[in-house]
Amino acid sequence: MPHQPGHRPFNFFGAWQGAEKPLTRVEMTIFYTILFSLGDAKKNEYVYCLMLQRKALIATGMLKHTDKYYCICDEPSAAVLRETPGLDRLRLLIAPTPKTLKGGMALKYIFPFAVATGDESVVYLDLDVLPVRPALFNLDPDTIYAYPEGGVSDTNYSGGRPLDLPAGCSGGFFAYRSGPRVEAFFKRLIDALAAEKEEFYTLDQPTYNHELATHREMVQFLPHEMVSFNGNTNRDRAVFWNMCGDPGDGPFHFRKLLGVYLSLFS
Repeated sequence: MPHQPGHRPFNFFGAWQGAEKPLTRVEMTIFYTILFSLGDAKKNEYVYCLMLQRKALIATGMLKHTDKYYCICDEPSAAVLRETPGLDRLRLLIAPTPKTLKGGMALKYIFPFAVATGDESVVYLDLDVLPVRPALFNLDPDTIYAYPEGGVSDTNYSGGRPLDLPAGCSGGFFAYRSGPRVEAFFKRLIDALAAEKEEFYTLDQPTYNHELATHREMVQFLPHEMVSFNGNTNRDRAVFWNMCGDPGDGPFHFRKLLGVYLSLFS
């Protein structure tokens, strides 16, 4: 459900560790997503997904006036966004147009090098992820927070190789607070994606998981009940609904997100 007055926000610290960190909002939260067009940018329906995600961030109260919302995008997509009404507070970071879908998805990992952050909590959301409840983000410094989504034997996470993690983690939703370890992690991940010759259905996700496994000392795992998978799980507690489907299918994702948005926020 959308945010209701007096509703206690989900605290993204301590709630899954047993220690209650105060529900204060000391740090700014930075949300970001990615948008790119391999074809005609004016026909890219992920633009509408971005509009719905922004609306939901505001409707839930998750995006406060002190927070920021960024989109890493190529210039053709940026031109469309500049002409789209109702996208105030959206900050654009321009990147080269990717040659492949995998190259486009890898844009999410350049954010630590494009925007200098200090005490801010940073939250990445794929455009098929919709906020549905309020949340506070009080994250530990120099730490990555991964979301445990599936099984380690699932090739969507493992890429068919042994994966030394308690669960397969989503590449569509993660959070972090910056620091030397975090920046080094993203640099290694960018290099690993560039060197990876095998093609995966979930694109960058298996490589992301194997980098997490290699650097477990700096990884925290978010609570599983935080996200609803296509609205079929964790409906009562989920802060985000992940309306996943075939990577790159904009019309499919827009229809799914629109249905959820209308049912929850109308």
